[in-house]
Amino acid sequence: MRKNARRGIVLDDRPTQPALIERHAPLRVWLTQSDARFHLVKRMVAALGSAVLQP
Repeated sequence: MRKNARRGIVLDDRPTQPALIERHAPLRVWLTQSDARFHLVKRMVAALGSAVLQP
């Protein structure tokens, strides 16, 4: 997941800016992203093969 996010991910035929992902627990990560697109984090995580869980 980290390597793909560091390079950016293609969503809607446009690449995202590179993101920083830090793992804080088995099911918890912090994602730092400078883009501001609609539901960007959820779509990036889905593109990397995972899901955003609500608390």
